[in-house]
Amino acid sequence: MHCKLALDTPADAPASGTRLVSWCPPPRDFFKVNVVFSLGNPGLAGFGAIFRGRSGNWIVGFSCHIGTSTNMLAELMAIRFGLSEAWQRGFRLVILESDSLEAVSFN
Repeated sequence: MHCKLALDTPADAPASGTRLVSWCPPPRDFFKVNVVFSLGNPGLAGFGAIFRGRSGNWIVGFSCHIGTSTNMLAELMAIRFGLSEAWQRGFRLVILESDSLEAVSFN
C-alpha cells in the first residue's frame, strides 16, 4: 500500500466533470472524516479521505494506492485507515462518513 498525505488545502476549482455535493458540518468539538474508494471490482484500487472541522476547514487528507482489491475491501481499508489516522492525530470525537452502506453496517 502506498499512501500520500495532503496537508494543504486543495484548489478551490473542481476538476472538469466533477459533481459538487453538499456537506454538513459536524457538531461542536467533533471532527468529520469522509472516505471514498475507486476501482474496478475486482481491479486496481485506491482510497482517500479528508478531515474537516466544524467550520468545514480542511485539516488533512490522504490518498492510498492499494493494488488489486474488491469494492468492500477497499472501502473497509479506507474506513480503518481514516479512523486510525484520526486517533493518531488526537481526534477522539469523530464522525466518519462513507457512501458505502454495506461497509458501515458490516458485522
